[in-house]
Amino acid sequence: MNERLWLVVFLTVGVLTVVLAPNSSVVGAEAAEAATPPRQTAALSDPQELETFLDGMADAQLASYPVAGMTVSVVQDGELLLAKGYGHADVESGAPVIADETLFRPGSISKLFIWTAMMQLVESGDLDLDADANTYLDFEIPPAYGEPITLRHLMTHTAGFEDQGLGLFVRSEEQMAPLGNYLAENMPERAFPPGEISAYSNYGASLAAYIVERTSGMPFHEYVEVNIFAPLDMQQSTFRQPPPAELADTLSSGHLYNQGRFQEGDFEFVQSYPAGALSSTASDMANFMIAHLQDGRFGETQILEEETARRMREVAFAHDSRLAGWGAGFMINEVQGVKTVGHGGDTIYFHSELVLLPDEDVGLFVSTNTDRGVFARFHLTEAFLQRYFVDAEPQKPQPPEDFTQRAGVYTGTYYPARMNFATVEKISALIQPLQVQATEEGLLMVSGLLGPEPTYWVEHSDNMFVPASENLPQGSVLLFQPEEEGEEAIEYAFFQQSAYIKQPAHASPAVHYGIIGTSVLFFLAMIIAVPTSYLIHRRYRREAPQAISPTPLGAHLARWVAWIFALLNIAFLLIFIITVSDMNNLVFGLPPYLQALLITPWISVLLVLAVAASAVLTWLRRYWTVWGRIFYTLFALVAVAYLWFLWFWNFF
Repeated sequence: MNERLWLVVFLTVGVLTVVLAPNSSVVGAEAAEAATPPRQTAALSDPQELETFLDGMADAQLASYPVAGMTVSVVQDGELLLAKGYGHADVESGAPVIADETLFRPGSISKLFIWTAMMQLVESGDLDLDADANTYLDFEIPPAYGEPITLRHLMTHTAGFEDQGLGLFVRSEEQMAPLGNYLAENMPERAFPPGEISAYSNYGASLAAYIVERTSGMPFHEYVEVNIFAPLDMQQSTFRQPPPAELADTLSSGHLYNQGRFQEGDFEFVQSYPAGALSSTASDMANFMIAHLQDGRFGETQILEEETARRMREVAFAHDSRLAGWGAGFMINEVQGVKTVGHGGDTIYFHSELVLLPDEDVGLFVSTNTDRGVFARFHLTEAFLQRYFVDAEPQKPQPPEDFTQRAGVYTGTYYPARMNFATVEKISALIQPLQVQATEEGLLMVSGLLGPEPTYWVEHSDNMFVPASENLPQGSVLLFQPEEEGEEAIEYAFFQQSAYIKQPAHASPAVHYGIIGTSVLFFLAMIIAVPTSYLIHRRYRREAPQAISPTPLGAHLARWVAWIFALLNIAFLLIFIITVSDMNNLVFGLPPYLQALLITPWISVLLVLAVAASAVLTWLRRYWTVWGRIFYTLFALVAVAYLWFLWFWNFF
């Protein structure tokens, strides 16, 4: 759900491998370039040419990733220019994608309906964007930072909630909790003061939907049906899970692509449903785009007042005036002088993008139905913008001659502000942090910004960088913010609407992967050494008992306590990795057996205390050889470092 990867080696390795398909991105980019004809100077003047262009782009993306099916719609000047399906809605049956019939799951684009509904209630005087959200709730958001969370904070993702990914989906309709119950019982911690940092939040968006529900007296899905779907003639759209019988037969299957075959996935039940459970067609989404481009009007119907609709497309929050920002729930960017307003959306299987160009009165919606489609939708969207609206060859500044001497202030590891800070889910930050390095050419190389492929940036002005590589959205800005005005030490990096927090050296992935790798080696060595030593001593006691001194009880206990600790934690790590490498175990929450295994770190604390005490005794009582004592002491130090690793990532 705009989910926007995944030790995940611990929490998310499966998601990255399947969803982001890193090896496909280069192929997809080359296919997109090959399929993109020279830019047109007249925007969308020829419908036939537009269709030919989109046919080529869609076919290239379906083949290169691959993707089972795609649906696209384009609007301009209040009219539908094109709505077309490509590929299959269901590979097994061969059913084609039909743009005005086949329902796709556009993920977090669902949130735009939350904000539209909220603004309707603001217009009616039932809601106040600057009121404390607790005013409208039947449970309390606990106080923090001395400031209330307002509806405006929810709308701009600046409420300060930490992220929650585990348990975002459930496996069946019976497991769905009522929205209010779920929100009251699964409230995330507050990580930032309200209004300071944008940290995208599914929870915050669903909280806003619940406020719509309580204020209107209607379930959210029903409110949207009456006040948005019906007036916009969106007859093939629903937030109900699963879709009602009259729509279920036209719902596209979600697909996994694995080992050269498409596999059909189960229907995705989104627990926090207003934030990502929409099912809709490309044609229906075209009507929604028209309404927002026409200042709330669709045909003779007005779902929003003109001023309200315009305000939704204006920046309400940005980390800096040079950066992209949030409108009323819309992501607002500028691409080479062209203003774009929109939102992306991702589930396990579906990946979607909605882009409005208000100044050109143009909108594009694209959705794919396969886990590999995340980059396919990006390439098609970018190619569309470049062909019709954006200069494809912007000027790039040259690196300042002295930059390599100053680059060190920016380099290091950054973790996203959109992360979990309070639970074991925090470890997902290890999977793909922002890594900033300086190059000999005077550029910054940034990994983890747009998937695994590095991006390159050149300094434009103080703390501001612009693209120096072609795999970046044109007009992008990477901005660094010092800890204090006038200081050099960097606190945040900002890209588009996202914030990244610079980490101290001890929080870097290299340190943590080093600890866990060293720990595993020492644990395995201890698991092998103790029984091997025991068997050797047993043999020699039989063959030459007079030559073997009895082993003190303390030495026996020291060895076997260390052995139990090592075996316990190797088993724990192995089970944890195997479990969470399955993406179903990520989005549906940790299974009960793994939650029970989280007692292992607490047991390990007691065992490590015994190991540390034994390490001291080995020297005081001269157990074993000097090398044996050294190894045992190193093992104790590694065990302490391992416990620190577990503590740092909230395993206990």
